[in-house]
Amino acid sequence: MSIRQISRFAFVGALATLVHIWIGTTLIGKNHEPLAANLAAFFGAFGFSFLGHRYYSFQSGSVGLKTSFSRYVVIAISGFSVNTLLLAGLLNFFRNNAAYCLTASTAISALVVYYLARTWAFRGANTPKSVSEYID
Repeated sequence: MSIRQISRFAFVGALATLVHIWIGTTLIGKNHEPLAANLAAFFGAFGFSFLGHRYYSFQSGSVGLKTSFSRYVVIAISGFSVNTLLLAGLLNFFRNNAAYCLTASTAISALVVYYLARTWAFRGANTPKSVSEYID
């Protein structure tokens, strides 16, 4: 795992996260229910995120498009599930701050997506398969 790849992932991920947050907070600002706004925001950011990570962050020519896309769908749904659970929990405590709750849950779930994307969806032949391979 190189600094360059981490930087690229962070860049694409930050842009996708901003798209997600922008769509979600805009919809919340227009009085849409926060969990529905979060779902719409997820779909809005998904395509950008997949294409950016496939062709820029990981440049995974060694993993076929169909394989990386199907893996990324699983990852995105996992990340969205984490995001939604966090959002629902945060809303229980901070109901008057739905936009802040959405921002926090989206940022935290990005960490889950990075880990799964790096270790599974876009893992090429030269990518370590276990934590011990990162240390060597």
